Formats: sequence, structure tokens, C-alpha cells
Amino acid sequence: MLEPLPMRRASPRPQDVLVRNLSARVALDCLAAGWRDFRRNPLANLGVALFLLSVAAVWALWHFGLIYLVLPALAGA
Repeated sequence: MLEPLPMRRASPRPQDVLVRNLSARVALDCLAAGWRDFRRNPLANLGVALFLLSVAAVWALWHFGLIYLVLPALAGA
């Protein structure tokens, strides 16, 4: 007969923390920390550069009346 598998006890959950009463300063501190990280190592944030390049490509296609080329251009075709 098979023996039962050993079970691991679930760790007790911490109290649920409500974040409804946070001040705007907390959000600004988070944004400041993100900006510091970006300035410290900008190459790790290539996603921002790719996003800005995509926005510039879409704007250029719209500006020159070639908006129908947006999907093929963003697909890399």
C-alpha cells in the first residue's frame, strides 16, 4: 500500500494591509525610486527606448499620410 506524501504546513498569512489611506507622497516616492533606478542603469530599461521608437514610428507614418502601414511596420514586415 502507498504511504501518504509528507505535507508541508502552510505559513501563516500576514494581516491584509489596506492601502486606501496612503498619501500621494508614497506614489511620488515610488516614481522617484524608479527614476533613480533608470538613471543608475539605463541599458537595463531598453523597453522604454523601444516604446519611444514605436511611438515615433507611428507618429511619422501618421504625419506622412501612411497610417495604413502601421501594423506591417510594427510587425517588422
